[in-house]
Amino acid sequence: MQHVMRAEQGRWLVALLLTLAWVLGPNPNPTSAAGARSRPPGAVNGDRGSKIRASAPAGQPQYATQMYFAEGYTGQGPLVNFTEKLSILNTNPLTATGEIEYFLANTSITATNPITVPIMVPAHAQLIEDVGRDVGSNQMVSTLVEADQTLSATRTISRTTVAGAALGASISEAEDGLAQFWYFSEGYTGASFQEYLALFNPGNSPATITIEAVGVAGAQVLAPLSASVAAHGRATVNIRAAVPGRSLGLSVQSDQPIAAERVLYWGAGSGSGKFGASVNAGIRGPAAQWTFPYVSTAGADQAYLSFINPTTVAAHVQLSAYGAAALPPLPSAVIVAPGIRTTVTLPISVGSMAVVASSDVPVIAEEGQYFGGSPNVGTHMGSVLAGVPQPAIQWSFPGVGGSRFTTQTWYVLNRSSGTADLTATVYPAQAGVPIVLHFHAPPGVLTVLSTDSARLPHAGTAVFWGSTAPVVIARVFHGASASVGAVVAGVSQS
Repeated sequence: MQHVMRAEQGRWLVALLLTLAWVLGPNPNPTSAAGARSRPPGAVNGDRGSKIRASAPAGQPQYATQMYFAEGYTGQGPLVNFTEKLSILNTNPLTATGEIEYFLANTSITATNPITVPIMVPAHAQLIEDVGRDVGSNQMVSTLVEADQTLSATRTISRTTVAGAALGASISEAEDGLAQFWYFSEGYTGASFQEYLALFNPGNSPATITIEAVGVAGAQVLAPLSASVAAHGRATVNIRAAVPGRSLGLSVQSDQPIAAERVLYWGAGSGSGKFGASVNAGIRGPAAQWTFPYVSTAGADQAYLSFINPTTVAAHVQLSAYGAAALPPLPSAVIVAPGIRTTVTLPISVGSMAVVASSDVPVIAEEGQYFGGSPNVGTHMGSVLAGVPQPAIQWSFPGVGGSRFTTQTWYVLNRSSGTADLTATVYPAQAGVPIVLHFHAPPGVLTVLSTDSARLPHAGTAVFWGSTAPVVIARVFHGASASVGAVVAGVSQS
């Protein structure tokens, strides 16, 4: 591993210095969306790391919102049918206008001719957009959503076999900026998993990309992978084919600002026809603390935390658990060596819990949450998602697609010294008057809440949370069986 550290030391050190600049420098409101947009390109942002916003061409408006989805597919057969929908939420008192631009892989679509769909999202409402209807079937597509108001968005990718049997769905939030560095700490390329990396370059210059597989301690060091993405282009890298049979994280470096998402399929089936699925944007930079507001190892559920240390010194990670039921003992300290990926298998618990990972050296951290059994066999849904680096007083959860979910529960972790008074504004899937609910989250505990009193369908509704104290919130769906579930991360708006 020393050879890799010498070759890559400059890049890892840049990541460390950027993070230290964020930690030590003045930043009175690090999670403010408005503040993030006012920072110069490349500045470290407290939500997910360094981000860059694409510049509008001359003569076109510079939108208040730019949201990116690198992954997308509308394939119909031969084994699996895909459905992709975007849920775009406008919590502002003004109507939002803008457009969705779709960039297709392996077509003649050029930089001056994307598929453009105008959108209008009324005040205090959400828009559900069918990607397949916009671009047609059997398209690999990356998406850029732009609007003149601050919006949030999620993408739901649902799948069935060609015979109509439901497979696991993926729900993920949009990325709100581009970057030249992306990190993914979770990943596996054994026979039970299929891993891809989707790369989206909305800029005017081609992107040359280097992908480094970050292995566990003692693993063979591999040469970096290379990829090229045309201007206004989309590319997919088959990670399992390139680096088979490994537990690994990924470090992605580009000479142009890009969006990057990791695609994981697992369990019974083959390729993208495996039962489980998760699509997630990468993390733009390390942090000294990560919060996972929903972790379950109760019953047959399984949960893992994975860490990458992109620095030149060892990281010592402390894990703290919060929950209503008796909590299992967690490892007292996790050591993550420089340039190495480490995975923690969380012990069996009576109920759900939140876990906070605090490190003396900034690290990258993700959670793999699997419902009803091991992801390596059978038919178990799950979610792989980044930790939350900072609590916030506003969280946005656009609606999600998927009729398999029958219940939803909210998990709120309040680590402040006082009670958090919460207001949940629930937006119907279709046009209608939002419903406002009020809750309280005591200090120092994980609070479990329900919005069922709104009497609206679980999956389609969007919810905006406001809090008097900084909190971290997760939305968790369950279905008729223990193997059906999903964890949805919110979009911090404060």
